[in-house]
Amino acid sequence: MDLSIYLKEDKNGKIISDPTAIRQCKTLIGFIGAPGAGKSTICNIILYILYGIKAEYFPISKPDLSFDSESFTKGAMVMSESTRSRISGNQVNLEPIDMEGFEIKEEHCWAMNMVMSTLCPVMMFCCRETRANFLYDALKVFKKGLVATKQFGLKPITKQIFIMTNFKPDIVIKCVNECKEILQDDSIEIIPFKFPTMPMEDESTSMDVILHPRLVEAIKVGVLDKISISNQLQSASSFSDSVKDLLEAFNSGNHIKTGEVVKKYFLDDCKRMIELEKCKKRIELQTIASSRSLTSVDTTLDQFIGSKTFSFTINFESSSFYNERCFEYYKESYPSGLFISSEEIHSIFTPFYISKMEELKEKIEISKRNEKKLEFFQLLRNEIENAEVKVQTEISTLKYGQFLKSWEYYVNYGFFQQIGKEIYEFPNFSPFQRFVENKQQYIKMKWNLQLSNAKWMKPVMSC
Repeated sequence: MDLSIYLKEDKNGKIISDPTAIRQCKTLIGFIGAPGAGKSTICNIILYILYGIKAEYFPISKPDLSFDSESFTKGAMVMSESTRSRISGNQVNLEPIDMEGFEIKEEHCWAMNMVMSTLCPVMMFCCRETRANFLYDALKVFKKGLVATKQFGLKPITKQIFIMTNFKPDIVIKCVNECKEILQDDSIEIIPFKFPTMPMEDESTSMDVILHPRLVEAIKVGVLDKISISNQLQSASSFSDSVKDLLEAFNSGNHIKTGEVVKKYFLDDCKRMIELEKCKKRIELQTIASSRSLTSVDTTLDQFIGSKTFSFTINFESSSFYNERCFEYYKESYPSGLFISSEEIHSIFTPFYISKMEELKEKIEISKRNEKKLEFFQLLRNEIENAEVKVQTEISTLKYGQFLKSWEYYVNYGFFQQIGKEIYEFPNFSPFQRFVENKQQYIKMKWNLQLSNAKWMKPVMSC
């Protein structure tokens, strides 16, 4: 399996990093332990459990991985881009970063741990020895890394440390307590796990031995099932550039430059948190705006928004770059506090205001139209009733052979047609039209009846 070198010791003895190696890394599990302590073996098992990779994590020889002419295992490595691309779904959320080639007591080992504590929420301490002193030595080195991390303005993110303890139960309890005493940090949980020793005929690193079911089960149950990572944790890749800059400052021994780097990345991190909080606030404001109602067309946009100030805060102390001086940096950069600008508030509320104003005007228009319709239909009913009275009166005055005029004569049809256009209604005079037609038939019947009875010019009686 191909690897990418993230950290290494250069020819001048300085620790340097390659940010591109962790551009895709999300959550890293760091390792510490002497050569042969089982770090690479456990890395192999973790990748097999999580992603089904069944290939040697660290080949016996790989010329293209050379750090210098003397050693190719002095540094820290992650999966290469080509290896990631072969993972089903190409979604890598959790992966190991394997530290290789450093003796625990070497000066630069604690510098490596400084970086590990910055990038890895989970650390694993490997120790195949039966004596706990080897474990304590490794933990003391990590403690130095934690102290250095804080001194150089970073905030350690390590929250869980798994320690390999192939000891008797009473020794394990004592070992955990001793580790807590060394760390002096209640925010870090220490979890012991057992890693079985598999009998083998030779020193082969055969995958059949490395991925033995007992070993796989030990890591799955003892480690992976117990890992607890905050959902709000930033990805390791987001720290790649800042770690590079801080390592350069660390290597130069320039604490002033380190402070400047920390200030820059702290304020950048604040900007990230501010923008994230602003996004949440925008959604909140959109919800508020959508729930507001308008009852008058005279309501202005400012009245619709209201007088509430839309300020917010961030927990800047949660920044990975926070230290005591950062409070001053924050106050200098944001002396008036944090709030959504009036321009942005207007831009959020304006679409809702316009939409609700249009809805209100439409409702008012519909209401007015409905009132006009009611008036229209009432006038129409009155017109028809009056017209029927006119018809009845005229019938009583008709002489033999006379008939009623056309139905339009008795109503103001043009007037109602004009009003109807304004409210999109057609004046329906059909009932009156039938009424007149029926009366015409009635009159005709009367005339025929008089003719048959030889009546002489007798007026037709009204109905």
